[in-house]
Amino acid sequence: MTALAVVRALAVALIALGAVAVWIRHQAYSRYLRYSPKQDRVLGIAEPAIETIPLVCKGAELLLPDVAIGAASAVLELDVRASLIGRLSDPAIEITANGFHDLQYVERGTSGARFLNITRALGASGKRQSIHLRGHGVSWGWGKTARLHLCRERPTAEDRVLVIAPHPDDAEIAAFGLYSDTRSTVVTLTAGDASDRYTNSAQPWLALSRRAVASTRVWDSLTIPQLGGVPPEQAINLCFPDGRLNEMHCSDDVDIRGEGPDAPDFSALRRMNRSPLVGNDSSCAWTSLVRDLGRIVAHVKPTIVVSPHPSLDPHPDHCLATVAVLEALQSVGHTARRMFLYTVHNRRSELWPFGPAGSGVALLPILPEDGICASAFYSHRLSIERQQQKFVALEAMHDLRDMQWPVNPPSFRQVGLRFAAELRALARGMDRIPTSYLRRAVRPDEWFFVSSTGECLALVQHTLERGGLRRVA
Repeated sequence: MTALAVVRALAVALIALGAVAVWIRHQAYSRYLRYSPKQDRVLGIAEPAIETIPLVCKGAELLLPDVAIGAASAVLELDVRASLIGRLSDPAIEITANGFHDLQYVERGTSGARFLNITRALGASGKRQSIHLRGHGVSWGWGKTARLHLCRERPTAEDRVLVIAPHPDDAEIAAFGLYSDTRSTVVTLTAGDASDRYTNSAQPWLALSRRAVASTRVWDSLTIPQLGGVPPEQAINLCFPDGRLNEMHCSDDVDIRGEGPDAPDFSALRRMNRSPLVGNDSSCAWTSLVRDLGRIVAHVKPTIVVSPHPSLDPHPDHCLATVAVLEALQSVGHTARRMFLYTVHNRRSELWPFGPAGSGVALLPILPEDGICASAFYSHRLSIERQQQKFVALEAMHDLRDMQWPVNPPSFRQVGLRFAAELRALARGMDRIPTSYLRRAVRPDEWFFVSSTGECLALVQHTLERGGLRRVA
């Protein structure tokens, strides 16, 4: 074989290897998306609470209308297309305005209508009221989809906020900044005892029992809100069984607490609360949960209830947490002024928000078949200091940590598993744990869908019917 033939064979082999590597990278990333990135997205917000305004653009400069001044939150709708680079790595749009700088990421291979959160740029744009955009691995056209969506919904100093968390750490992931900046009561519904992150096959003696997991996570939920300024008596955990709200919802008065040496003592867990609103005599039944929440609602009289979005967050406990608080509101005859709905899990992709910690939060993937998700929206701004505090709060939550079990010396199997995990991370171009909330939740924005209690009730009924469960009473 001649030298030229060898060179040609090597070139063909390298091209083939490169094609295989690109295919592996694409497949590894695509497994995290439960939709096509080439689909148009929709805002999913009903008017008239939203002002939609066509935009004037001069090159990369976007001129904002005077009406944007004073808006609480703003979303920029663009028609984007990923370049070749944006198909292999995370594409982003850089936003600058008079010293303000932000990067917002979209999914690889993106194509179609996308919504950037430019809320924080509004206050930085100054008298000129303009922002500048620059694409990294993505471009856009200024056609019919170049529009600005404004909303003036925001909490006030007079608002009383009730944050509902299905599990320990949900409140911190979704609303640490909001509950730190308002008069808030944080209520966690379950003990978090169903977590499977505390098993250790290498050293079984270190694995935590379900009872120990419950105690640890209840303690987290009662103490960590204090990092955000929530008084101890306003951080509450009702200590119902984790992962069983659906069973409770279907059984009403049936006490479903488990038995056996490993079963958590839910009465003992409830005694960890500092709040006088929590007794230790409650049964693990749906009626007890609604009654406990009703007692809290009657005391707090919230003007804003913060709870999971019943259709966009697919976790059953999350949907049913909102069902429970709606039933509690009805039971005591109280109507909150607004519901702020959040998503911890995303039914389209657990990679959202895309990009690294610290980057801005573009609107989550909403497709036309998702329908109307709310009547307004609100983006809560977090300062650098508040983001630092949120990181500490999340890292303090035991269930969110990357568990590093003490092993000395590590076995060949453990070294091999870690090496394989690092190779997978290198292949897909993401962190070893790309769905980590320490990446996803430490951001300068917290996004909420806003609705009335009546609108939220309709969303809940639709979700329960679609899931084959009974309607809310």
